[in-house]
Amino acid sequence: MLLQTLLSTTFLLTLTAAAPSLGARGCSIGFPSTIISLDQKAPTTASGKTLKIRALQSAGGTGREAMEFQFTNIPANSYGCQLELNFPAGTSITNQGSSQIDTYVLDRDISVADTWNRAPGKSYLFGTTNVYSDPGMPTTVVVNSVQCKPTLNFRVEIASQTQAGVMAFAQQNPPSTQPVGFRLTHNC
Repeated sequence: MLLQTLLSTTFLLTLTAAAPSLGARGCSIGFPSTIISLDQKAPTTASGKTLKIRALQSAGGTGREAMEFQFTNIPANSYGCQLELNFPAGTSITNQGSSQIDTYVLDRDISVADTWNRAPGKSYLFGTTNVYSDPGMPTTVVVNSVQCKPTLNFRVEIASQTQAGVMAFAQQNPPSTQPVGFRLTHNC
């Protein structure tokens, strides 16, 4: 019995020593290259680029504001693209009323000339998300995964069609030492 135990232990140690090290895997992370605000109250006015993420609406679903954002230069051989919200501990987020957001994949690239009346169409609902941060630790909220393409375009708006609500935060992309907000991970 002692010989069998000794042989088994020796065999397991040999397997362990021969196993390749998996090591830490790193993800590639991209940030929105363009963010556009769309305002239903000014339906023909192009707002241009912004870093303020804000989705809101008044009671009855009127006075809506939505955000479009685009990720570019995603390498052709990328896989596992995942849209996330990333917030360092204590990030300030405004959530009032019905603040849950819907994220849509768009049917064309966004443009700084986009307006409420002249914006890409929504191809499909990509995810419904509660946006929040923890005061004591970093928070990552996964929206959904999508097949990687060189350019990906999304729209965010309040999910409710009738209730008043606001969700807002300040997007911070690199070179910020603590990026905040939407990001796209891939190759994880």
